[in-house]
Amino acid sequence: MAEAAKFPTPPFGLLVGDALKAGEPLAGTPASKSLERAPYSAAPAPGAAPIDLSDEARAPSAEAEAGELEEIRARPAGAFRQMGAFLLDALVLGALFALYLLAAQGIAGRAPASESGGEFLARADALKGVLVPGLVLLAALCFVYSSLFHALGGRTLGKWALGLTVVDMTGQPPGLARSAIRSVLSLVSAALLMLGFALVLFDLKRQSLHDKLTRTFVVRLAD
Repeated sequence: MAEAAKFPTPPFGLLVGDALKAGEPLAGTPASKSLERAPYSAAPAPGAAPIDLSDEARAPSAEAEAGELEEIRARPAGAFRQMGAFLLDALVLGALFALYLLAAQGIAGRAPASESGGEFLARADALKGVLVPGLVLLAALCFVYSSLFHALGGRTLGKWALGLTVVDMTGQPPGLARSAIRSVLSLVSAALLMLGFALVLFDLKRQSLHDKLTRTFVVRLAD
């Protein structure tokens, strides 16, 4: 089996799919974080879009030959691995939401039991008062959680557990602004009956709807 695509980086550089044209400079990348491209043989994940760079782009740099740059290998993350990371993140956020409901009900106190419904209706009445604010808080928590984790390191806890990273077209973790936009659009993906997330099952680059709109990629680092 052919090797996965190899990429040198300081500190995390790679090209994903055919997002960049062959031999095109990486516009917008700071000079201190410019990416060098080393020779590689591309073998993307099954069904993933191939990587095609010109001979000039394949030429190793002096820094890469001298071993000054760390060389990493990555490929588009599989759809089911991405879904697994999503479920792990959902468990984390769901646990926090459950703790909120328990704490809010405790602070609000237990409503008196009604004659017709007893304890069940009393609990339901108490829950109604904290559920709507809790859902607003949960949406805000999801936004902050996703935006900060992806901007700081390219991965949430779920992605970290499964070895996945979100990068932009330069191979770097997306900045805070791009991560925030991606988080908002991920709510749109969820609102569309999760069809925005399901797009990874059919897309050659394994991008969800919000990844396509923000030009980001979920990748898996090879060992």
